Amino acid sequence: MKWIILVVALFACAVCGLLGLTAGINVNPASTIRFIPDWGSFADWVSGFGSVSAAVVALYLASLQRKNNTAKIEMSQYYEKDNYTIDLVSTGDKTAIVVGVYIRSPSHQKQIPLNRSPVDGYEKILGRYEYGEKRRLTVAAYFSGLARDIRDETGNPNFEGLQLVVATGIAEFKVKLDPRLSERLRASLRPVND
Repeated sequence: MKWIILVVALFACAVCGLLGLTAGINVNPASTIRFIPDWGSFADWVSGFGSVSAAVVALYLASLQRKNNTAKIEMSQYYEKDNYTIDLVSTGDKTAIVVGVYIRSPSHQKQIPLNRSPVDGYEKILGRYEYGEKRRLTVAAYFSGLARDIRDETGNPNFEGLQLVVATGIAEFKVKLDPRLSERLRASLRPVND
């Protein structure tokens, strides 16, 4: 949208400049060479506007096609008391190649791959995804080991602001980690009172 405003502003500046040139020549013809720009007919202006509009629309459609013609991954998170599941689905027009799944702490700029116990299905979740293909990763029951690893490797002791990140060959897809899982990870590290 900003570039449309820029094109209109540049067009307005050019028209104002030509109007100023014409007015200056007509007001003071003795001090200038007699040169009055030929503004052309109404049809010339309509065809010129149509040409510029066609170029703007072509650039917009090319940008839209480039955006839509990429690999995309959608992530769904399901949390139950002793189970956390991640479903990945390819929704883009191009094949996606998943190279890693991480839990990231953006505030500490560190991440941990979800490739350790008690995670099941990490090897299956990596690889090539055709359109509509779905794969699942499960973290079962034992959360304290994973919580310690996340805390130690990301430096985020309270598990706030964590992101689930799927890295493909050309892009990263991020969502906020389910807050119920963050709370469960936090609770798994609390000391048990006797």
